[in-house]
Amino acid sequence: MLALLFACADPTPPDIVLVSLDTTRTDVVDPETTPILWALAARGARFTAAFAHAPTTLSSHASVFTGEDPHGHAVARNGYALGAAHPVIAERLTAGGYTTLGVIGASALARPMGVDRGFGVWDEKLDHRHEKRHEARAAEVTDRARAALRKRPRGAPAFLFVHYYDAHAPYQAPAPYTTKWSDPAYTGPFDGSRRAMVALADATRAGTLDPADVAEVRARYRGEVSYIDAELGRLLATLDDPYVVVFGDHGEALGDVPDRPWGHGPDVDPPATRVPLLFAGPGVPAVVIDTPVALSDVGPTVLALAGLRGGIGAGRDLAPLWSGGAFEARPIFLEATQPHQVERTDGWNNLAMERGVVSGTWLLLAAPWLGEAPRLGRWASDTSGVTPNEAATRTTLGALLTDWDAAAPPFRPDTSDDTTKAGLRALGYME
Repeated sequence: MLALLFACADPTPPDIVLVSLDTTRTDVVDPETTPILWALAARGARFTAAFAHAPTTLSSHASVFTGEDPHGHAVARNGYALGAAHPVIAERLTAGGYTTLGVIGASALARPMGVDRGFGVWDEKLDHRHEKRHEARAAEVTDRARAALRKRPRGAPAFLFVHYYDAHAPYQAPAPYTTKWSDPAYTGPFDGSRRAMVALADATRAGTLDPADVAEVRARYRGEVSYIDAELGRLLATLDDPYVVVFGDHGEALGDVPDRPWGHGPDVDPPATRVPLLFAGPGVPAVVIDTPVALSDVGPTVLALAGLRGGIGAGRDLAPLWSGGAFEARPIFLEATQPHQVERTDGWNNLAMERGVVSGTWLLLAAPWLGEAPRLGRWASDTSGVTPNEAATRTTLGALLTDWDAAAPPFRPDTSDDTTKAGLRALGYME
């Protein structure tokens, strides 16, 4: 009888590792640049059309943890803490028997920002010796994550959240990644530093941009992502077949956005918002999924992998997309968080900034602060063979965006303390 009881007992759920790749575009994940990620995706579900709701670290992570878009969780941008009224996945996982561990790579996610809620361990030891301060290199983050796993109590499944920040500018990965993808013949001034990025922006405005410098920017950025990939491999080597979920919190413009060609914050077009997303682990088949999904869908999917019912926020479990279940398409709303000069005070802070809605292969962009008509375009080629009525599509998506904005939360004042502001300034978020 005792043996029968043991046989019928539910097995311990697998560990879950949730990895955030800060400032990582979807098109930089490929077999050469990110062999670890590519191999992981080859045995799991890779989403080619995952979108961040906002091109800002804190807002995007709030979407992952709460299952809400920015109008749901009310995080206007970095420095605007997530309110305690919004449930987060770590709370649910802790209540469900998981040991919850968080290790971050930059102070944009530090404790005052509220995303640490529910974690039994939240490691934000950030090495201030770096040029940017308030940041840790990927190798340090990996070491801290491995240490946290070694110290966890035995007998319970672990949920480990790891945040790698390195792909964020400036682009100065350690050797041999620094110039791994650079042209050996390049002799220009771009060295990946913040000063060089400013000079690059100045040259862009002046119309004197050298294509060789642009190529070097992209090479240096690629080196950062390559370095993170190697560190991810070192982390995963210590784990025994967990569920692994990897997402980019937002993208980065690398000379491909005409009006604001570098960085992130003022735009919600694909370079800034289309991000990597993959799931691998027990029972997840090898499949490529082209259905548009949002980062607010990640949290509910993590809870489902843990066997916890009820979801969280407005996001949805993505497992039906790889298991053949029903999944109804719906619009995905996007919102910029800059420029700060046009912030609204008579309503939700970001209402004048660029916003967008993704529906199928269409993307409608509107930038109220520029006073221009909304722009309709494809974010991806349409292979359906159907010729749509573009005027009707523009009207439909415009109405969706108007309704989304009408339900936005009220204005939020900036209540961050001097320490938080200093950390954001050091990271380049408050110029």
